[in-house]
Amino acid sequence: MKKVIYKFLIFTCAITMLLSMTAFADNGAKAASDEVINVVKLLEIANGDQHGNMNYDKHVTRAEFVKMAISASSSKETAAKIKLNVSLFPDVKNSYWGAGYISVAIDNGLVNGYLDGTFKPNNNVTLEEAATIVLRLLGYTDSDFLGSYPASQLKKYEDLKLDENISATRGDKLTREECMLLLYNALSAKMKNGNTYCTTLGLSTNSEGKLDFSALLEDKLDGPIIVKDASTAFDGTAFIEDENTEYVLNNAKSSRASLKENDVIYYSDVINTVFIYRKTATGIVNKADSSSVTLSGKPYFLSTAQAKDKLSLGGEFNEEKSFVTLVLGINDGVVDVMKGDISKITENDSNSTHLSMISETISKPLYIKTTADAGNWESLIPFPADNAVKYLNGKETQEMSITSGDVIYYSKAFNSIWVYKKTVSGNIEQITPAASPTSVTVAGKTYSVATSDAAYDLSIYGSFEVGDRVTLSLGINDECVAVNDTSSVSGVLYGVITATGEKTYTAKDGEKYTADYITVVDTTNTAYTYEYSKKYLSVGDAVKVAFSDNVVISKLSTEVGKGTAALLCDAIKNGKFADDCEIIDVNGTETIKIKPERLSGTHIDVEQFTFTTIVLYHEFDENGLLSKLILKDFTGDTYEYGIVTYSSSGAIKYMTDKTEKNLSGQDIGCSVGPARFSKSNGQTVSASSLTGSLDNIVAITSYAIYDDKDNEYLLSDDVKVFIKNAGSYSYSSISEIAKGDYKLSAYYDKLPKYGGRIRVIIAIRNV
Repeated sequence: MKKVIYKFLIFTCAITMLLSMTAFADNGAKAASDEVINVVKLLEIANGDQHGNMNYDKHVTRAEFVKMAISASSSKETAAKIKLNVSLFPDVKNSYWGAGYISVAIDNGLVNGYLDGTFKPNNNVTLEEAATIVLRLLGYTDSDFLGSYPASQLKKYEDLKLDENISATRGDKLTREECMLLLYNALSAKMKNGNTYCTTLGLSTNSEGKLDFSALLEDKLDGPIIVKDASTAFDGTAFIEDENTEYVLNNAKSSRASLKENDVIYYSDVINTVFIYRKTATGIVNKADSSSVTLSGKPYFLSTAQAKDKLSLGGEFNEEKSFVTLVLGINDGVVDVMKGDISKITENDSNSTHLSMISETISKPLYIKTTADAGNWESLIPFPADNAVKYLNGKETQEMSITSGDVIYYSKAFNSIWVYKKTVSGNIEQITPAASPTSVTVAGKTYSVATSDAAYDLSIYGSFEVGDRVTLSLGINDECVAVNDTSSVSGVLYGVITATGEKTYTAKDGEKYTADYITVVDTTNTAYTYEYSKKYLSVGDAVKVAFSDNVVISKLSTEVGKGTAALLCDAIKNGKFADDCEIIDVNGTETIKIKPERLSGTHIDVEQFTFTTIVLYHEFDENGLLSKLILKDFTGDTYEYGIVTYSSSGAIKYMTDKTEKNLSGQDIGCSVGPARFSKSNGQTVSASSLTGSLDNIVAITSYAIYDDKDNEYLLSDDVKVFIKNAGSYSYSSISEIAKGDYKLSAYYDKLPKYGGRIRVIIAIRNV
């Protein structure tokens, strides 16, 4: 038996990156983090030798450590400038290289000489000596320690976590790396007075109360520079790249070759490192001031004068709700601002999407009431319409023909125009609230009221009331933009009846009455309910609904001649669908919207039209492309699929998800195994076994399975996966079974070439 090869790709993105930078190349071994090394270099606590090496494993003398400690204090500048006229100790002459640092350390109470009057500057510093000096930096004196030296001092050293990542013990001679770690730990340690030591040096702390490395790095770096030409990025600066220069791209180690045009770069001579940032944020400017900008709800600080100028009063992007792309640098500071680039939205840090950004900038709806308005519509748009991106009923179009009754929106920020040619007609069933309406119910569906004119017309002061037959002009999200008498606006829709019955209506005088109704689902899969006699109409009938003074519902013939059948078969098989094609599949009371690509390539025999009704209604446009299509139980997508776990006469137990359900009835009869479940008005009413099956599966993806002959079988969008174990079933998923070793069996309603899909997969773990 072949082991299944999984092609399914599982993407995970749960990476939290700490700011980690590289250091100089070095011949000595090191365990200290790059952050530790960079901090001591940036603060000039320690530097490399003439070759750039840090010599991490070399021992440190007492004089060298004193210099390191003073360099980590506020006395660093004083020590570097002091010149002594007399010698401090017999072994520390005034001409000794470290005399100034030792003198300042003595004055600050950090060090003492030995009892014999010497300092022994060239002796290797021990852990207890270095720890005591650091404790004195933190404000502790000998009087703070009880007991004999150095036990008390080393206990405090541990309590303050100065020993973090240091393995040395009492009496050990410290290496350069250990000294760096000790002083790095001291920067974030609490002083005797409770302050964090680094704050005494003018450095900031992060949310954890430790040294803020990002802030230190930003303060010590030169830049930013926006790269125009990668080969000349550092022209005009004093920075000299060499073979030891390190490159960091978006906080990850990189190389010189990664540098590109429009990158933002910072650099440091001290740590010989170039930091490259390739990051943008695209959105709508909600607010901007001299220091920050709020973009699609997220604030950013302005880090350059150039960015501030562009967003300032009179700046290039000061206009309200500008659509911009921010060029970001370190800590997401805004380095530059440019015209919005939609292609950059995927890189945006915020949760904004293209659609949500458009909604922030879109105008209020403009209703084209008359023919004269239609001829003059471009004057209503505050920018040239010729070069604008145009959309008709939500889809991009090249041609734009405006007529009375249309609804227009525009976005100056996105240079876009949206036109909606959509209406709904029927009796007003409800207006809420009556005085100042925010919604209206027509033909069984409720619409929000989007304009003051529509609200007035539907109010107690307007011309329409409950019981009136009207036509609503609809805009984005089917909002009601205008209300008209049906005599002034005619319309038609095609659909199928999914329900009939009786319901209570309200007359114009407020009286209640009972009348027949018919529910029609149109080719957009929208349900409308009309007060209409059901005498000659039934569920499943294809109908035409026409509106003028009255609603007229006509039953359509579903007979299709061979010539038309041939055209339909060819169009479906070869994907000849219009861009705005509307398709639904109908099965009794259940309907589902179908995407054209779901049908493309499907084979239908012309002869089938002779024996069964496959197509209830269709329309071809002027280009011979299918524009509307109502199918009768063709795709199988109106059913639910799962597995029957128990079956007896007239009763079954079944699963379509994690929950086991019961179904009983006179006509219920289905064996245990994969099954298809029929619904009526949303309720499961019957079950039948799936007989098509595949066992020789060798590969699976997120959309198909493959047998040992490499035949492809497409999966349904909601394929049901169950793991079988000792006769019981547990609900699972493709991604879950991809993690294990399973034998798979797949079940379909009909072959893909005829519109079928793999509906159920059963997985049994290989032993």
